[in-house]
Amino acid sequence: MEVIRAARRFPTRTAVVASSLSFSYGAPSSGACCAQRVCDADSPSRAGDLLEQATLLGERVRAALAGEAAATAAPAATAAPASTSPPAKRARSALVAGPRVGVMAQPGAEYVAAMWSAWLSGSVAVPLALSHPPAELSYVLRDAGISVVLATEEFATLLAPLAAECGAQLLRVAAMEPSQVRC
Repeated sequence: MEVIRAARRFPTRTAVVASSLSFSYGAPSSGACCAQRVCDADSPSRAGDLLEQATLLGERVRAALAGEAAATAAPAATAAPASTSPPAKRARSALVAGPRVGVMAQPGAEYVAAMWSAWLSGSVAVPLALSHPPAELSYVLRDAGISVVLATEEFATLLAPLAAECGAQLLRVAAMEPSQVRC
């Protein structure tokens, strides 16, 4: 993906300016302490580089999708024939392949990191409208076949019951701060 390649080529350049704060593209960190700090949903710690945040969040998305695949795996003899799948799912699978990941965050660094994490995990990112009421969000989650929902803390409470009702896993996107001390 060209945007990710560009981010890797220019890690110190400013990628996003939001709320008077600047965020660099950065580079993925291989340090376990960084992965724990950024990805632990219970941790208040934050990462400042978009690519680092996206890479670590993408690993969480892949793990969630792998867990779902293992839980729903069935022997081929008991699999439902393709003709019984809902029309929306059949049409969608013909357009773009890959699991669907919903993203809900205010415009800014967290939104960019969440979208990149979906792409880095091999998924199709589905932006969720901030203005939609719960009934419309629930419809989008079901109709798009979303398996994982990425949300900032601001939207996690709203999306938790909707994701559970649709069988999707909710992952929280950690808040980001610029110039994070590296491990």
